[in-house]
Amino acid sequence: MRWPPILISLGMIFIMPEVLSAVEPRPSSQATVPGDPSSPPTLRPTLLRQNSSASFQLVLGRLRLDSVRYRKGSQTVQRNATSPFSLGSNSGELSDDDVISETLNVEGCRGVPALHYSSSSRHSLVTIDADGQGTVRMESRYDAVDEDVKIVLVQRPDANIQVETIRSGIKETYQAANWLQLREVNPGLFAMYFEPVIDELLWPYRFRDIADEAHRIALENAGTEQIHAEQVNGWIEGLRSPSRMVRNESEASLRLLGVALLPRLARLDLTLLDTEQRLRIVRIQKQLTPLTEDDAARLSNLIRDDVDYWRLASSRLDAPQLASIDAKFKRMGIPLRSHRKVDPAPTSGTRIASTDSEMRR
Repeated sequence: MRWPPILISLGMIFIMPEVLSAVEPRPSSQATVPGDPSSPPTLRPTLLRQNSSASFQLVLGRLRLDSVRYRKGSQTVQRNATSPFSLGSNSGELSDDDVISETLNVEGCRGVPALHYSSSSRHSLVTIDADGQGTVRMESRYDAVDEDVKIVLVQRPDANIQVETIRSGIKETYQAANWLQLREVNPGLFAMYFEPVIDELLWPYRFRDIADEAHRIALENAGTEQIHAEQVNGWIEGLRSPSRMVRNESEASLRLLGVALLPRLARLDLTLLDTEQRLRIVRIQKQLTPLTEDDAARLSNLIRDDVDYWRLASSRLDAPQLASIDAKFKRMGIPLRSHRKVDPAPTSGTRIASTDSEMRR
């Protein structure tokens, strides 16, 4: 499939990132993602990176528009889509009249920022809308001779990330709890349509680097002792105890599990819990949500006991890794139920989830 000019531009930025003297590193001691400061300059970065009016962070694996570091304003630029740098097999597919028009607008109301970004050419349109409360909407449209593509991603607070794809009239939907899970649902779709964009939003950090490092750390720690599911369920049940001391002790025990507890709490059906349990669980979730952006260590803790993540990622684990993860969740009392057998013999990878019905909990 021929890539649209916009995605080629974003993709080239991801493949060969440049270092801009005008862009200062993020003042965060948490996020440390390896990069290559000696990489040669390539295509001009988008307004998402050039303009310092707004800043995005990755918090618990989800995008967040920084409610502190933003400045109201608007900017529009136009530039030719062609580049003096080689685009490989795509280098001959852009004409001189392919112009990319970018617009970035940042507003604020009562201390809550809102961002709108668009990048358009003759055959492509990418839009991003986000606010400081955790809502992000991305849409990519691309029309060509062979197919028309529309991709819509919606991230809302306290809800799964939803993705809808329409290719030549064929519709598919996906969902995931965070961006690390989303990458495992459909790696090809993610790499082509979302990874270049999220890298622009998180610059100078690269999502692939931080996600791969978190994955590696979590695999290395798979053999460490974990809390059994029955014990966690007992503490959750203790939140409704007639004894205030038991309720407080149960809440404290759950809180000590750290961010690794959050995926388990997200899978709870709150309608089956009483008011006291719901209030305390919401309080635990808020207390465990960090104020600073993610690094690989925190993300590794987030996915460490997340059975949904490992079910999705199991297709790219080798046999020893899969056996280790499967044994880990057996010790925790949670069946992995991967689509692969735990067998030392080589097995072919399988995409675990591809439609809405497969991902719906």
